[in-house]
Amino acid sequence: MAEYPHALAEVLEDYVSRHFRMSAIAWHVYVGLRRLERAAGNRFCSLVYVSYVDIVASTRINKKSVKKAIVELQTLGLIKLEIGKPILSGGQGTSFVRTTIEALRGVKHPQTEDASRLAALLSGRAMMFEGAEVRPTFTVSLTGRVCSSRPNIQGMSAPKRMEGLAQGVPAGFALFYADIKQAEPTVIKHITGIPSNVDLYEAWMADRG
Repeated sequence: MAEYPHALAEVLEDYVSRHFRMSAIAWHVYVGLRRLERAAGNRFCSLVYVSYVDIVASTRINKKSVKKAIVELQTLGLIKLEIGKPILSGGQGTSFVRTTIEALRGVKHPQTEDASRLAALLSGRAMMFEGAEVRPTFTVSLTGRVCSSRPNIQGMSAPKRMEGLAQGVPAGFALFYADIKQAEPTVIKHITGIPSNVDLYEAWMADRG
């Protein structure tokens, strides 16, 4: 059986938390659905059959609040829902499918899965930064970029970032810095014959000024 893709689930839940407003109970249930997906055989964003008792056990909410919460999630488009499945006793069964992040944002980024694997491998690993051992948490942005928090390394200026990382480089090793923000403009320059030392962004801003 394939392992549950926790990194992808975290990307999905982070996106939902930033782009959808809902009640606290609905959010508690939404996050708890991850445990139900796992228990059903690691069925991330796939069809899962559960009872209200299962949902209560997974989310620790009152049974009377279950239906309202899952209907709220359905109304927001975060899950597809069927209530009262006959295969479960008492008419209180339900099936749900969590909506994928690609469907929620309407854009599929092929690199998201690879970026999520990298973030999962890096998160919690010890590294030296500014002379101290840190264990950053890595997540994936909407564009597929892997970002760190505690500390927010990519949010620092390039000199400070390099200085902090350089303090953890062992003797006999070297640290290289590569910024590919000019990757696409470099291709454009080659095709159009623009000199390689021209900054296309600066030229564009100057032209608009």
